[in-house]
Amino acid sequence: MAGSFALGGASPHITSLLTAKGAAGTIISIIKDEPTIDSSDLGGKRPESVHGYIQLRNIQFSYPTRKDVQVLKNCNLDIEPGQTVALVGASGCGKSTIVNLIQRFYDPDQGQVLLDGTDVKELNIHWLRRKIGIVSQEPVLFGLTIAKNIALGRPGVSMEEVVQAAKMANAHDFISALPEGYETMVGERGAQLSGGQKQRVAIARALVRD
Repeated sequence: MAGSFALGGASPHITSLLTAKGAAGTIISIIKDEPTIDSSDLGGKRPESVHGYIQLRNIQFSYPTRKDVQVLKNCNLDIEPGQTVALVGASGCGKSTIVNLIQRFYDPDQGQVLLDGTDVKELNIHWLRRKIGIVSQEPVLFGLTIAKNIALGRPGVSMEEVVQAAKMANAHDFISALPEGYETMVGERGAQLSGGQKQRVAIARALVRD
């Protein structure tokens, strides 16, 4: 009888134990997973200058989790230095995928992504990503001041450079109008700012990378 009462009391928690076991298995599998692209790799070329000539040559690509769905098929693209290019298409047609391939978050199944004639696989990943500024549709801001969020774009940046980047991003006027100016806390994920203001701060953060 005593054992039955004990088991009865424990039974509501069995579901929680099974859930925890499943969650732990997922976390352990992520920890043990070895990425094909090592972002901490110190090897690779580090050219002294970048002109920005981007080429995609016969790119074929499927995401690792959905190998049966080909996102890009024989994709070819040439972007000249200084050229403005818009990628237009339906959701899922590969617009963001092309940007991810240029940043080398993924490698194509076939074909090459070239920067100034050099395959991005031959470049140092850290060097490559430091040469690229990205402003997403939903930019991520940290729970810091506006100035510190912009300064995250490049280590050691001066306050004068932060202000100059904000002016280029058309953000200086609204920042100056705030009671604490550049020292205004943006809140968790930039909750204190509007969507447009968050994007302009993110643009300034990209521009301060020069």
